[in-house]
Amino acid sequence: MGYFLSIYFHIFVASLWLGSNFFIIILIQVLSSNPNFFSLKYDLLEKVTLRMRGYTYIVFLLLFLTGFGNLLTSGIGLDELRYFFLHGRHGMILSLKLFLFSTIFFLSFYHDFILGPRVFDLIRTEGPEIYNESDVRKRTILLGRINMALTIIVFTLGIYLSTMNKF
Repeated sequence: MGYFLSIYFHIFVASLWLGSNFFIIILIQVLSSNPNFFSLKYDLLEKVTLRMRGYTYIVFLLLFLTGFGNLLTSGIGLDELRYFFLHGRHGMILSLKLFLFSTIFFLSFYHDFILGPRVFDLIRTEGPEIYNESDVRKRTILLGRINMALTIIVFTLGIYLSTMNKF
């Protein structure tokens, strides 16, 4: 029962995170495609992304803790972990998932604390026209797309891992 609850909560938190990422994408599309929102676009985006940033790192922590809980409640002993990660199919997929999750974390950190502030500083100092033609915009969009693709892959791997046999 502990494993089921741990997996359920882990998938629930991951679903909220995935859904919030889709929300941001939809928000950006609506604000970008409707001229009525042009004057609000950057202020609203900055406020929403700053709020989402705080939630994102709480979600990362919850995913890490529940993922560790999943491993502990799965019935795999600590002495079996080395074999599990290196030789079992389940462990190899889990290793890939953990690597991709770490990649998402570091890319998100770069996006949220380095690239994101540059974007809004550029908009405030140079104006939205300069931002729209800048390399910073292209890198931000590319990084967001990479993170979203990796998130979908990690989510899919998580569902697969929770439904397959352990070894």
